[in-house]
Amino acid sequence: MLLIKVLALWIVGVADGEPSLAGMMIMGLVVWSAVFGGIGAAIGGPKGLLSDGIIYGVLLGPLGWLVVLLKKPTAAAVVQRERELQRERELQRERELQREREIEPERKERK
Repeated sequence: MLLIKVLALWIVGVADGEPSLAGMMIMGLVVWSAVFGGIGAAIGGPKGLLSDGIIYGVLLGPLGWLVVLLKKPTAAAVVQRERELQRERELQRERELQREREIEPERKERK
């Protein structure tokens, strides 16, 4: 934590207790890039558009997020999502079969 504070003060360029304008602008750009690029990456990642999300997020901010939201996912991302859904369906079917196997002996005992 101390390292982050020292680094931030060095970037901002505090001299005589007054931060320099250039240092403040650099710090603002770093924060802007981290926040908006990170959110853009979170939006674009599941669609296979990770780099697009970062670039549009950093360059356009919230408008970049909208651009990434409106872009179609890549073919690889669509295939990956279909595989995940198929696996989820298989797991659900296995759970249902397991429940039926557990319930079936109880039904026979009742009869």
